[in-house]
Amino acid sequence: MKKSSVICYGEFDWRDNNAKTSYIRNAFTSAIEEHAPNVWRALYDQVLPIHRQLRVELPHFTYRDYHYYVTSPLSHDLTRAPYVQCGKLALLIYRLNAWSQTWNLVETHRSATRWVFEIALMNLEIWAAAPFARDEEPEYFSAGAGFHGPIPSSPGPPEGFPKYDPITIQQKEYLEWIRKQAVEAIQQHAILKHGAKPKQNALVESVRAAAERYCHQVDQVYESSQFKRTTEAQKKNLARHLEWTVRVQVEGETIREVADSTSVKPSSVSRAIDEILNMVGISKREDLKRGRIVGSKNQRPTESNIRRNLAK
Repeated sequence: MKKSSVICYGEFDWRDNNAKTSYIRNAFTSAIEEHAPNVWRALYDQVLPIHRQLRVELPHFTYRDYHYYVTSPLSHDLTRAPYVQCGKLALLIYRLNAWSQTWNLVETHRSATRWVFEIALMNLEIWAAAPFARDEEPEYFSAGAGFHGPIPSSPGPPEGFPKYDPITIQQKEYLEWIRKQAVEAIQQHAILKHGAKPKQNALVESVRAAAERYCHQVDQVYESSQFKRTTEAQKKNLARHLEWTVRVQVEGETIREVADSTSVKPSSVSRAIDEILNMVGISKREDLKRGRIVGSKNQRPTESNIRRNLAK
Protein backbone atom coordinates (compact mmCIF):
# COMPACT_ATOMS: atom_id res chain seq x y z
CA MET A 1 0.00 0.00 0.00
CA LYS A 2 1.18 3.52 -0.72
CA LYS A 3 1.46 6.35 1.76
CA SER A 4 -1.61 6.52 3.92
CA SER A 5 -2.67 9.92 2.55
CA VAL A 6 -2.97 8.77 -1.06
CA ILE A 7 -6.19 7.26 -2.40
CA CYS A 8 -5.16 6.30 -5.90
CA TYR A 9 -2.92 3.97 -7.85
CA GLY A 10 -1.65 6.28 -10.54
CA GLU A 11 -1.74 9.71 -12.09
CA PHE A 12 -5.21 9.45 -13.66
CA ASP A 13 -8.58 7.89 -12.99
CA TRP A 14 -11.70 7.22 -15.01
CA ARG A 15 -14.46 9.81 -14.73
CA ASP A 16 -16.50 7.46 -12.51
CA ASN A 17 -13.61 7.17 -9.99
CA ASN A 18 -13.26 3.46 -10.74
CA ALA A 19 -9.55 3.35 -9.88
CA LYS A 20 -10.02 5.32 -6.64
CA THR A 21 -12.84 3.01 -5.57
CA SER A 22 -10.72 -0.02 -6.36
CA TYR A 23 -7.80 1.40 -4.41
CA ILE A 24 -9.75 2.16 -1.24
CA ARG A 25 -11.48 -1.23 -1.31
CA ASN A 26 -8.16 -2.98 -1.66
CA ALA A 27 -6.75 -0.88 1.19
CA PHE A 28 -9.76 -1.76 3.33
CA THR A 29 -9.42 -5.52 2.76
CA SER A 30 -5.68 -5.30 3.42
CA ALA A 31 -6.50 -3.54 6.71
CA ILE A 32 -8.81 -6.45 7.53
CA GLU A 33 -5.91 -8.84 6.98
CA GLU A 34 -3.79 -6.81 9.39
CA HIS A 35 -6.34 -6.10 12.13
CA ALA A 36 -8.89 -8.93 11.77
CA PRO A 37 -7.13 -11.92 10.16
CA ASN A 38 -9.88 -14.29 11.38
CA VAL A 39 -12.02 -12.96 8.53
CA TRP A 40 -9.79 -14.63 5.95
CA ARG A 41 -9.27 -17.68 8.17
CA ALA A 42 -13.06 -18.13 8.21
CA LEU A 43 -13.23 -17.80 4.42
CA TYR A 44 -10.48 -20.41 4.11
CA ASP A 45 -12.08 -22.88 6.52
CA GLN A 46 -15.76 -22.42 5.75
CA VAL A 47 -15.96 -21.57 2.06
CA LEU A 48 -12.87 -23.04 0.39
CA PRO A 49 -13.99 -26.69 0.81
CA ILE A 50 -17.20 -25.94 -1.12
CA HIS A 51 -15.27 -24.06 -3.77
CA ARG A 52 -12.92 -27.03 -4.20
CA GLN A 53 -15.86 -29.43 -4.61
CA LEU A 54 -17.47 -27.13 -7.14
CA ARG A 55 -14.29 -27.03 -9.23
CA VAL A 56 -14.34 -30.83 -9.37
CA GLU A 57 -18.04 -31.06 -10.24
CA LEU A 58 -17.89 -28.28 -12.85
CA PRO A 59 -14.46 -28.72 -14.50
CA HIS A 60 -15.64 -26.84 -17.59
CA PHE A 61 -16.20 -23.69 -15.54
CA THR A 62 -13.58 -21.01 -16.14
CA TYR A 63 -12.67 -18.26 -13.71
CA ARG A 64 -14.79 -15.93 -15.84
CA ASP A 65 -17.79 -18.22 -15.27
CA TYR A 66 -17.26 -18.27 -11.52
CA HIS A 67 -16.70 -14.53 -11.47
CA TYR A 68 -19.94 -13.87 -13.33
CA TYR A 69 -22.18 -16.10 -11.22
CA VAL A 70 -20.56 -15.30 -7.86
CA THR A 71 -20.27 -11.52 -8.18
CA SER A 72 -23.45 -10.90 -10.18
CA PRO A 73 -26.26 -8.95 -8.45
CA LEU A 74 -28.41 -11.93 -9.50
CA SER A 75 -26.70 -13.97 -6.77
CA HIS A 76 -28.84 -12.18 -4.17
CA ASP A 77 -31.68 -14.45 -5.34
CA LEU A 78 -30.72 -18.13 -5.25
CA THR A 79 -34.08 -19.17 -6.72
CA ARG A 80 -32.93 -17.96 -10.13
CA ALA A 81 -31.04 -19.90 -12.77
CA PRO A 82 -28.40 -21.28 -12.67
CA TYR A 83 -28.34 -21.38 -8.85
CA VAL A 84 -31.52 -23.42 -8.58
CA GLN A 85 -30.17 -25.98 -11.09
CA CYS A 86 -26.72 -26.23 -9.49
CA GLY A 87 -26.94 -26.94 -5.78
CA LYS A 88 -23.20 -26.62 -5.18
CA LEU A 89 -23.10 -23.20 -6.81
CA ALA A 90 -26.03 -22.08 -4.68
CA LEU A 91 -24.28 -23.50 -1.61
CA LEU A 92 -21.13 -21.55 -2.46
CA ILE A 93 -23.13 -18.31 -2.64
CA TYR A 94 -24.95 -19.25 0.57
CA ARG A 95 -21.64 -19.77 2.40
CA LEU A 96 -20.26 -16.51 1.03
CA ASN A 97 -23.39 -14.71 2.17
CA ALA A 98 -23.08 -16.19 5.66
CA TRP A 99 -19.39 -15.31 5.81
CA SER A 100 -19.90 -11.69 4.68
CA GLN A 101 -22.85 -11.18 7.04
CA THR A 102 -20.95 -12.64 10.00
CA TRP A 103 -18.24 -10.05 9.55
CA ASN A 104 -20.50 -7.16 8.47
CA LEU A 105 -19.05 -7.05 4.96
CA VAL A 106 -22.31 -6.53 3.08
CA GLU A 107 -22.32 -4.15 0.12
CA THR A 108 -24.58 -1.11 0.21
CA HIS A 109 -25.91 -1.43 -3.34
CA ARG A 110 -27.57 -4.75 -4.20
CA SER A 111 -27.70 -3.78 -7.87
CA ALA A 112 -23.92 -3.48 -8.23
CA THR A 113 -21.21 -6.09 -8.70
CA ARG A 114 -20.51 -7.79 -5.39
CA TRP A 115 -16.96 -6.58 -4.87
CA VAL A 116 -16.50 -8.34 -1.51
CA PHE A 117 -17.30 -11.64 -3.24
CA GLU A 118 -14.95 -10.68 -6.07
CA ILE A 119 -11.99 -10.32 -3.71
CA ALA A 120 -13.05 -13.46 -1.83
CA LEU A 121 -13.24 -15.42 -5.09
CA MET A 122 -9.79 -14.26 -6.18
CA ASN A 123 -8.34 -15.63 -2.94
CA LEU A 124 -10.38 -18.84 -3.11
CA GLU A 125 -9.04 -19.48 -6.62
CA ILE A 126 -5.45 -19.01 -5.45
CA TRP A 127 -5.94 -21.16 -2.35
CA ALA A 128 -7.68 -23.88 -4.38
CA ALA A 129 -4.53 -24.30 -6.47
CA ALA A 130 -2.48 -25.09 -3.36
CA PRO A 131 -2.66 -28.01 -0.90
CA PHE A 132 -5.35 -27.60 1.77
CA ALA A 133 -3.76 -27.27 5.22
CA ARG A 134 -6.03 -26.31 8.12
CA ASP A 135 -3.09 -25.95 10.50
CA GLU A 136 -1.50 -23.16 8.44
CA GLU A 137 -2.55 -19.54 8.29
CA PRO A 138 -3.89 -18.71 4.82
CA GLU A 139 -2.05 -15.92 3.07
CA TYR A 140 -4.33 -13.12 1.92
CA PHE A 141 -3.63 -11.90 -1.60
CA SER A 142 -4.34 -8.26 -2.38
CA ALA A 143 -6.59 -7.70 -5.35
CA GLY A 144 -8.11 -4.52 -6.69
CA ALA A 145 -11.74 -5.48 -7.16
CA GLY A 146 -13.53 -3.82 -10.05
CA PHE A 147 -10.38 -2.28 -11.50
CA HIS A 148 -11.19 -2.06 -15.18
CA GLY A 149 -12.21 0.33 -17.92
CA PRO A 150 -11.30 1.56 -21.39
CA ILE A 151 -8.00 3.37 -21.82
CA PRO A 152 -6.84 5.59 -24.69
CA SER A 153 -4.17 4.60 -27.16
CA SER A 154 -1.01 6.37 -26.05
CA PRO A 155 2.55 6.70 -27.44
CA GLY A 156 4.90 3.78 -26.95
CA PRO A 157 7.98 4.22 -24.74
CA PRO A 158 11.46 5.00 -26.04
CA GLU A 159 13.48 1.89 -26.84
CA GLY A 160 14.51 0.12 -23.67
CA PHE A 161 12.03 1.97 -21.45
CA PRO A 162 9.07 0.16 -19.83
CA LYS A 163 5.57 1.33 -20.63
CA TYR A 164 4.23 4.14 -18.47
CA ASP A 165 0.65 3.41 -17.38
CA PRO A 166 -0.72 6.51 -15.60
CA ILE A 167 -3.73 4.55 -14.32
CA THR A 168 -1.63 2.16 -12.24
CA ILE A 169 1.46 4.19 -11.33
CA GLN A 170 2.26 7.78 -10.47
CA GLN A 171 4.70 9.60 -12.71
CA LYS A 172 7.16 10.32 -9.89
CA GLU A 173 7.38 6.61 -9.11
CA TYR A 174 7.97 5.72 -12.74
CA LEU A 175 10.70 8.39 -13.07
CA GLU A 176 12.38 7.28 -9.85
CA TRP A 177 12.47 3.70 -11.13
CA ILE A 178 14.05 4.88 -14.42
CA ARG A 179 16.65 6.90 -12.49
CA LYS A 180 17.61 3.91 -10.33
CA GLN A 181 17.86 1.67 -13.39
CA ALA A 182 20.17 4.19 -15.07
CA VAL A 183 22.41 4.40 -11.99
CA GLU A 184 22.63 0.61 -11.75
CA ALA A 185 23.35 0.27 -15.48
CA ILE A 186 26.25 2.70 -15.25
CA GLN A 187 27.71 0.99 -12.16
CA GLN A 188 27.50 -2.41 -13.83
CA HIS A 189 29.05 -1.25 -17.10
CA ALA A 190 32.71 -2.20 -17.32
CA ILE A 191 33.72 1.14 -18.87
CA LEU A 192 31.09 3.73 -17.84
CA LYS A 193 31.51 2.99 -14.13
CA HIS A 194 34.98 4.58 -14.32
CA GLY A 195 33.61 7.92 -15.49
CA ALA A 196 33.73 11.00 -13.29
CA LYS A 197 30.83 11.18 -10.83
CA PRO A 198 29.48 14.49 -12.19
CA LYS A 199 29.45 13.00 -15.69
CA GLN A 200 27.65 9.90 -14.44
CA ASN A 201 25.04 12.06 -12.69
CA ALA A 202 24.55 14.14 -15.82
CA LEU A 203 23.98 11.00 -17.89
CA VAL A 204 21.45 9.70 -15.35
CA GLU A 205 19.56 13.00 -15.40
CA SER A 206 19.49 13.03 -19.20
CA VAL A 207 17.94 9.57 -19.20
CA ARG A 208 15.40 10.69 -16.61
CA ALA A 209 14.58 13.76 -18.71
CA ALA A 210 13.87 11.56 -21.72
CA ALA A 211 11.53 9.47 -19.56
CA GLU A 212 9.81 12.61 -18.31
CA ARG A 213 9.17 13.81 -21.86
CA TYR A 214 7.64 10.44 -22.67
CA CYS A 215 5.42 10.59 -19.55
CA HIS A 216 4.27 14.07 -20.53
CA GLN A 217 3.20 12.82 -23.96
CA VAL A 218 1.18 10.01 -22.39
CA ASP A 219 -0.39 12.35 -19.82
CA GLN A 220 -1.50 14.69 -22.60
CA VAL A 221 -3.38 11.82 -24.26
CA TYR A 222 -5.20 10.98 -21.03
CA GLU A 223 -6.04 14.62 -20.39
CA SER A 224 -7.44 15.04 -23.88
CA SER A 225 -9.50 11.87 -23.30
CA GLN A 226 -11.01 13.57 -20.22
CA PHE A 227 -9.48 11.30 -17.63
CA LYS A 228 -9.33 12.80 -14.12
CA ARG A 229 -6.10 13.79 -12.41
CA THR A 230 -5.70 12.03 -9.07
CA THR A 231 -3.13 14.32 -7.47
CA GLU A 232 -5.84 15.87 -5.30
CA ALA A 233 -7.19 12.49 -4.14
CA GLN A 234 -5.80 12.84 -0.64
CA LYS A 235 -7.07 11.85 2.79
CA LYS A 236 -5.21 12.41 6.02
CA ASN A 237 -4.72 9.44 8.35
CA LEU A 238 -6.12 6.92 5.90
CA ALA A 239 -4.39 3.92 7.49
CA ARG A 240 -5.57 4.99 10.93
CA HIS A 241 -9.16 5.45 9.80
CA LEU A 242 -9.11 2.08 8.06
CA GLU A 243 -7.98 0.46 11.31
CA TRP A 244 -10.79 2.16 13.26
CA THR A 245 -13.32 0.98 10.69
CA VAL A 246 -12.13 -2.61 10.86
CA ARG A 247 -12.14 -2.61 14.66
CA VAL A 248 -15.69 -1.28 14.88
CA GLN A 249 -17.39 -2.62 11.73
CA VAL A 250 -15.72 -6.02 11.58
CA GLU A 251 -14.39 -6.85 15.04
CA GLY A 252 -17.36 -5.41 16.94
CA GLU A 253 -15.63 -2.89 19.19
CA THR A 254 -17.56 0.18 20.30
CA ILE A 255 -16.65 3.60 19.01
CA ARG A 256 -16.04 4.62 22.61
CA GLU A 257 -13.51 1.82 23.01
CA VAL A 258 -11.64 2.87 19.87
CA ALA A 259 -11.74 6.53 20.88
CA ASP A 260 -10.41 5.79 24.37
CA SER A 261 -7.58 3.66 22.97
CA THR A 262 -6.48 6.37 20.56
CA SER A 263 -7.17 9.53 22.63
CA VAL A 264 -9.54 10.84 19.96
CA LYS A 265 -13.08 12.16 20.40
CA PRO A 266 -15.77 9.53 19.71
CA SER A 267 -17.44 11.89 17.24
CA SER A 268 -14.21 12.04 15.21
CA VAL A 269 -13.94 8.26 15.16
CA SER A 270 -17.58 7.99 14.11
CA ARG A 271 -17.17 10.47 11.24
CA ALA A 272 -14.03 8.71 10.00
CA ILE A 273 -15.75 5.32 10.02
CA ASP A 274 -18.80 6.68 8.21
CA GLU A 275 -16.56 8.17 5.53
CA ILE A 276 -14.60 4.94 4.99
CA LEU A 277 -17.76 2.81 4.81
CA ASN A 278 -19.28 5.22 2.31
CA MET A 279 -16.12 5.16 0.18
CA VAL A 280 -15.89 1.36 0.06
CA GLY A 281 -19.64 0.82 -0.27
CA ILE A 282 -20.27 -1.32 2.84
CA SER A 283 -23.49 -1.13 4.85
CA LYS A 284 -23.00 0.14 8.37
CA ARG A 285 -23.39 -2.47 11.08
CA GLU A 286 -27.00 -2.67 12.27
CA ASP A 287 -26.43 -1.57 15.85
CA LEU A 288 -24.46 1.43 14.60
CA LYS A 289 -27.44 2.41 12.46
CA ARG A 290 -29.56 2.42 15.57
CA GLY A 291 -27.30 5.01 17.12
CA ARG A 292 -25.09 3.05 19.50
CA ILE A 293 -21.98 4.83 18.37
CA VAL A 294 -20.72 6.85 21.32
CA GLY A 295 -22.28 5.96 24.64
CA SER A 296 -22.37 3.15 27.12
CA LYS A 297 -21.39 -0.47 26.77
CA ASN A 298 -23.81 -2.84 25.07
CA GLN A 299 -23.96 -6.45 23.91
CA ARG A 300 -21.47 -6.15 21.07
CA PRO A 301 -18.44 -7.51 22.96
CA THR A 302 -20.39 -10.78 23.28
CA GLU A 303 -21.36 -10.64 19.62
CA SER A 304 -17.73 -10.03 18.74
CA ASN A 305 -16.70 -13.14 20.67
CA ILE A 306 -19.32 -15.15 18.80
CA ARG A 307 -17.89 -14.01 15.46
CA ARG A 308 -14.37 -14.89 16.54
CA ASN A 309 -15.53 -18.35 17.63
CA LEU A 310 -17.20 -18.87 14.26
CA ALA A 311 -13.84 -18.28 12.61
CA LYS A 312 -12.13 -21.02 14.60
